[in-house]
Amino acid sequence: MHQLTEKNMRQALIVWGGWDGHEPEEGARVVKAMLEEEGFGVRVETTTEIFADPSIADLSL
Repeated sequence: MHQLTEKNMRQALIVWGGWDGHEPEEGARVVKAMLEEEGFGVRVETTTEIFADPSIADLSL
């Protein structure tokens, strides 16, 4: 079986925020765990500033 390394691992970005009543942080944690179970490396951000970073073009999701 092919072993995933950090270099070839699929990468995902989660950006969360919004009204606390919708529990955005908890939702981000749940989705992060799901993605990690599927073999993704996951980066979590709390602001939209990350969308200005050209390096996110290399992300899978």
